Amino acid sequence: LVGKKIEKSQKVVDFAYYILPNYQSFLKLLTGVFSMNKAELIEAVAVRSNTTKAQTATMLDGLLEVIQKTLTGGNNVQLVGFGTFSITERAGRAGRNPATGESMTIPAKKVVRFKPGKILADSAATVKPVRASSKASKPKQAGKKK
Repeated sequence: LVGKKIEKSQKVVDFAYYILPNYQSFLKLLTGVFSMNKAELIEAVAVRSNTTKAQTATMLDGLLEVIQKTLTGGNNVQLVGFGTFSITERAGRAGRNPATGESMTIPAKKVVRFKPGKILADSAATVKPVRASSKASKPKQAGKKK
């Protein structure tokens, strides 16, 4: 879908193509090579949608608020092609206090889960992995053995 015209009858919209001006930057964000903060996201969306940063910030805050309230109500938020936000229960488990080494029980809790949609997952899969520099990949040798 990236770079192609969207037909009126097509229901799936490629989020990255329409919202973010630089598609490759979005994929870099997914791979951890590049991170985008909220202000940078607002700026990117404002440029792409021809709106002001203030209008875009209001829309983004509204979107995040709706997602949060929907999840708080026990419902999932599904954005076709992008992904699904849901609440899952993490089971209690045994752990250790790192400071004292003492055994403790970590209680069960509810956590937010995000499952990428097919389009997003396929887009992320096309990103080439970043290789470490040649110096970092070679182990240091202590000395030659005779």
